Amino acid sequence: MKLKLYSLFFITCLSFAQQATHLNFDGFNDQINLGNALSTTLDPLNKITVEAWVKPTNNTAQNGVIFGNYAYPTDNGLCQVLLRRDQNTYTFHVNDGISLKVVTAAASVQFGTWQHVAGVWDGSLLKIYVNGVLAATTTGVTGSSFLSLPNNSYTIGFSYAGAPDEAFIGDIDEVRLWNYDRTAAQILEKKDCELLGTETGLLAYYNFNQENAGGDNSAATTLTNLVSGGSNGTLSNFTLNGSTSNWVSGSPIVTGNICTTLSSPSLEFEKNIKIYPNPAKDKVNINIQNATNVELRVYNLNGNTVLSEKLNTATNSVSIENLTTGTYFFKVISNEGTSTTKVIKL
Repeated sequence: MKLKLYSLFFITCLSFAQQATHLNFDGFNDQINLGNALSTTLDPLNKITVEAWVKPTNNTAQNGVIFGNYAYPTDNGLCQVLLRRDQNTYTFHVNDGISLKVVTAAASVQFGTWQHVAGVWDGSLLKIYVNGVLAATTTGVTGSSFLSLPNNSYTIGFSYAGAPDEAFIGDIDEVRLWNYDRTAAQILEKKDCELLGTETGLLAYYNFNQENAGGDNSAATTLTNLVSGGSNGTLSNFTLNGSTSNWVSGSPIVTGNICTTLSSPSLEFEKNIKIYPNPAKDKVNINIQNATNVELRVYNLNGNTVLSEKLNTATNSVSIENLTTGTYFFKVISNEGTSTTKVIKL
């Protein structure tokens, strides 16, 4: 009987252990150092995409680095890349070898709310997206490669400009770095799911799915890079016990919900989708061929889901009467792939 009781207690304890989905940063000195290997990797490039999910805490006077290699006074405060929350805005900075350029998504921060932020440099333009929607563009970013800063380490949630001015306060998840300029459709398509780490062009990927949420994680000081051969991160100054400054749960990205890889089958799937009329007033018809387990998700320009329903492999009539006039993204998801179409509601 005693053995059975001990076994039951052990199983019960295990059942309460919840896997963490992200990290909480205290806004003072919590930091993740990714080393300086990425600095050298980025030197010859002039195209890049940085993505992350963030939930900043309400502190309007504070800035907070999401990802970058900004180090002051080292190298006179220069950086190659910097994705940052600047008080109530999100900004994306790139030094194109000529000068430091910035694009700003004005008044975009929603405190206490998860938001997806992405910065893109396509060799000419700087773009910043919030929740998959283009928020701002800066022209004239035409340098042939990044400024060379081989000694600057990349960081998440902190910079070496000194605490607490650049320390992020809040939650960070799903940090991704690509060696090319991702389109709006590509960003929107994969922002709500996890990657494999083997996607073409992916330089670094941190999904933060480690350790026990809110538990004693004092020994868990490594952030895993899911890209083979990529640099892991080293945690410093985190409490690693409790609900703050620790591995926690509650990210909008569901663990195990892997994105569909854009391969030939997925591209073929897009050819089998027809959405009309567009623009539309009351109804949208969606024709689907050669697909199984099909679902429609409709997003507004803030990235919020406003409509979701199952679809048939045939002609579907979807009512949009309850949607306000504006632009929406219709995302069709199936076992064979996904397709995203911009639809205007009259």
